[in-house]
Amino acid sequence: MTELAVDYFTYFQLPTRSETVWRDRDDRLRQSTDTPAASALQSKLATDLARIALECSEAGWDGYQAQPITTETLSRAEKFLVDLPPWMQVPDIVPESDGELAVEWYGRDGKTLSISVGETGVLHFAGLFGRNREVHGVEPFVDSVPKRLLRLIFEFTSSTADRTI
Repeated sequence: MTELAVDYFTYFQLPTRSETVWRDRDDRLRQSTDTPAASALQSKLATDLARIALECSEAGWDGYQAQPITTETLSRAEKFLVDLPPWMQVPDIVPESDGELAVEWYGRDGKTLSISVGETGVLHFAGLFGRNREVHGVEPFVDSVPKRLLRLIFEFTSSTADRTI
């Protein structure tokens, strides 16, 4: 397997894409990594997206009938992740068989928060915040992470300290 630390944007470059689009994305990512914590977060997330781009871009990537993770889904996930606060707990990025990417946080006692990002611009989310508290729903994703989801992420990550960068 190849080294995964390579800039993930190189895996998305398609002959039909403008060089300027990729340069702008790379600049935006670089600008969002001005602090050591932000750099570590963005580096881990870029590595995860690069791995997913390599391993999940064709139908059946899971050995069954999984839909491919498209460049549009990867682009939306990148936009979602860059928009998250740099101080937050690092999420896992998991490819889903329906062609979406799940951004997930895990805590103690089975606590979990999962937000699915796909091509459509709709974010599906579900979370377990303890024995008596479940959340789930759908939010539009246009220019930034919806405030409702930022509040849930903050609530979840501030109440769990299982994972750090």
